[in-house]
Amino acid sequence: MIQWQQAGDARGMVIALGYLGLAASDRGDAARGAAWLAEALALVAASGNKHALTFCLPAVAVLAAARGGPARAARLFGATAALNEALGSAFALPERAAYERATNAARLELGEAAFATAWPEGRALPPEQAAAAAAAALEAVAPAGDSGSEPVVSSPAPAGPAPDTGCDLTFREREVLSLLAAGHSNRAIADALFISLPTVKGHVSSILAKLGVGSRAAAVSEAHRRGLA
Repeated sequence: MIQWQQAGDARGMVIALGYLGLAASDRGDAARGAAWLAEALALVAASGNKHALTFCLPAVAVLAAARGGPARAARLFGATAALNEALGSAFALPERAAYERATNAARLELGEAAFATAWPEGRALPPEQAAAAAAAALEAVAPAGDSGSEPVVSSPAPAGPAPDTGCDLTFREREVLSLLAAGHSNRAIADALFISLPTVKGHVSSILAKLGVGSRAAAVSEAHRRGLA
């Protein structure tokens, strides 16, 4: 992954992120899987690499199928099939097996009639719209603030207004903020999370805006105040 970052190989980075997303999905960690795949989609949007998109779309579909989005999964698989045909590409093992399992699961949950409707809808999507549909699927299966884990039963909270914890931060933004609080540079954060330096800078800017602060130091201070770091 780091080698692809240094070489500026967007397709290689998307494939690596896709594998990470698939692995997280297989473990049942939807939030982390969605975070990896969102990074992949961002790279596809920045590079315009359609070959990379053919790896990203079905990985999102696998996550959607596992998280109660069979229609979204069917459309994304349909879009992938059309794009693969246009580019003359195909999938190899092991990802092909994961895609086939998810496709069969979506078909079983939807039923043949609904699946037969959703699949061609996906095939008709232009690449840009297919990428947008994948982004919407990620938000649907793992919205901002969703940890992807079962709720934990805790003691009742004391009476009074709830603290402002910054729950509008995404899963990845919380990871970046945690590393910021630990004193890591943007480059160190990029290396630790296997993302590009511009992506880190974008996350930092978003964190500052969401926390209502103007500097990294202020963000760290605010994170400690809210119990985020």
